[in-house]
Amino acid sequence: MSIFGANIPLLNTFLKNFTSCFSKKQMAMFTLVIYALFKDYKRNSLEVMAKATHTDYQKFQYFFSDSKWDIQAIKRTRLEIIQKQRTTAPTPYLFNRIGECHKHLGNLEEAIKAYRQGLDNDKNTN
Repeated sequence: MSIFGANIPLLNTFLKNFTSCFSKKQMAMFTLVIYALFKDYKRNSLEVMAKATHTDYQKFQYFFSDSKWDIQAIKRTRLEIIQKQRTTAPTPYLFNRIGECHKHLGNLEEAIKAYRQGLDNDKNTN
């Protein structure tokens, strides 16, 4: 049971992706952190998060300050999730469009900027 009085299956399924990044105790704490962020998203302090999850403040403090976990593993897992999603994965179309801009502009940063401006223009015309 979550802090909301019920499990949130979608969130639990998402969090399972990160089990390899943490020990069992750390994963339990990570889960509480994520649920706490949803509970009171406007005021995210360790104290507020601890109160929202009915957890000792010291446990949150330890998790963020002294607990050893691999931030790079978390980042890799997050990127894997994004790349697997149909709506967030890079597509050949995106790379082709940026490549076309790059040919004309000769600078990758400018090509990406031009591509983004084109997206913004498309949004404004629809």
